[in-house]
Amino acid sequence: MSPSDTNTNSAKPKGYWGKRLALMLAFIAFAPLLAPQFLLFPYAKRFGDTIVYSESEITPAFAKALAQSDKLLRASAIYGDDYDHVIVLTNGGWRWKWLAFGASGAFALNRPLTTNMVFNRTDIAAGKIYNGKAMGGERSLVSVIAHERTHALIRQHFGFIQSALFPGWKVEGYADYIAQESSLSADDVTKLKASGQDHPALIYYQGRQDVARLLAKNGGSVDKLFASG
Repeated sequence: MSPSDTNTNSAKPKGYWGKRLALMLAFIAFAPLLAPQFLLFPYAKRFGDTIVYSESEITPAFAKALAQSDKLLRASAIYGDDYDHVIVLTNGGWRWKWLAFGASGAFALNRPLTTNMVFNRTDIAAGKIYNGKAMGGERSLVSVIAHERTHALIRQHFGFIQSALFPGWKVEGYADYIAQESSLSADDVTKLKASGQDHPALIYYQGRQDVARLLAKNGGSVDKLFASG
């Protein structure tokens, strides 16, 4: 075999290194969505079966908020302990923008195929979450944890595919119903309607009112709530 034959056989296909680089960059970009700890959060702490990663110190105030949110969850007729167990608290900066991945205006989000919940700008001492909006820009930490974990309860009870097909107002409304809070107040909604303005949180506020009405009408059955049109 001649030297030229050896060189030909060992040569990499055209574009080989470019593809490897693209795959490596894709892994770097998306790995934190599945495992937020890749972003090297300075604080981490375990509370029972829940792991918390945070950009600020995790004080006893957080443990209290977690216990209060669990109390709200237990009031749900579809309560189960198979909810999201990784909580990621950010300061609303680059880590949040990376993990929010196009939903940076939200209070928090959870990944349906993981156990991760990621929170926007968090003030543990004040017990608040902020999303930067002038109206409806603040919620309690307790309610946001309960809201996001309610999404997991819905998926656990009804299944991933079925829960994805439910109307948004019903899913978000039930999550706010369990959380016992919405980002908009009654006064906010009155002002919005008077001025003819829309707001992304209206579906949450109105959904919560409609869910409460339907549950009162059907005897509190969550199965009937989601089965109805």
